Amino acid sequence: MSEKIIPIPSGQIERETTIVLEDGDARTDGDLGEEILTQEKDFTLAFMPLLMDVVSSNYRALIGRLKKNFIWLVPLFVVWVFLWTVPMMTWYTMPSGLHKIGYFLIFLTATYNGFIGKAVFLSVISRNFIPMGKQIKKGEGQQVIKRLTKAISITTKALKAGKEHALGLFVTSAGIGLIISNVLTRNNKIDKYFVCLLFAIAILDDLSKGRGNPVLQMITALIRDTRKLVKSKTITTLRTGYIAGTGFALGLSLAFIPGQFANSYTSKVGMVMGAMVTVIGIGLIIAFRPKGDVHAE
Repeated sequence: MSEKIIPIPSGQIERETTIVLEDGDARTDGDLGEEILTQEKDFTLAFMPLLMDVVSSNYRALIGRLKKNFIWLVPLFVVWVFLWTVPMMTWYTMPSGLHKIGYFLIFLTATYNGFIGKAVFLSVISRNFIPMGKQIKKGEGQQVIKRLTKAISITTKALKAGKEHALGLFVTSAGIGLIISNVLTRNNKIDKYFVCLLFAIAILDDLSKGRGNPVLQMITALIRDTRKLVKSKTITTLRTGYIAGTGFALGLSLAFIPGQFANSYTSKVGMVMGAMVTVIGIGLIIAFRPKGDVHAE
């Protein structure tokens, strides 16, 4: 991994390496795309060392990143301070037009999110959405959409083909995404949903950047380490990271659903629903465990 700082991932989406398949056909990574399987030997770092490496790299680059994003961070902080100073009752008593504008700003700037939610908001804006905005400005909007749908396409094909553990892993990851959404928003309310939606798109953006992206590597390493912990003989591949990452993004994007069942800042409905979905996913993994000793995922 030539670049370990998450905000600026490196690495090609595909490696143009000739592969000879079992049927004798010779193709390249670019031809195969999502079908390329990267086995454990290609991921030499376990999850925790990789995570600590990424965190330390980002910490060292923090000052430089703050300076680089100064132009939009300062106005955002001013908006946060202003919106927070407006008493809650004032929002209900002001004219309807101003009320709607105020709540739209709260939604768009993640003002009512907690510290973790705001940190995620700032991270995905600087790391994913500003670069995407620059691409769209250059007239590369179609390329951006095509890249974002790459991970979805990989996962869809794996699910349709009934690949090993794909459905169970996807459902389990979606449940974890719901749990994390409750942590981010505190109660999955719609005024905090924007962060979860942005986070989900950012995950797809990271996955679309291929094997050189540290987020994809961390997801795959986490699954591999978990399987080692439970002594599973299933081989973890790069496709595993795509399936889990896409499922996690789906769980995040569904964060608005738990909020419909509770009206409390301390609601844990998202965690409970997420835990239930996670258990279902684990049950699918166990129920549809392939026969034999070792299986590629």
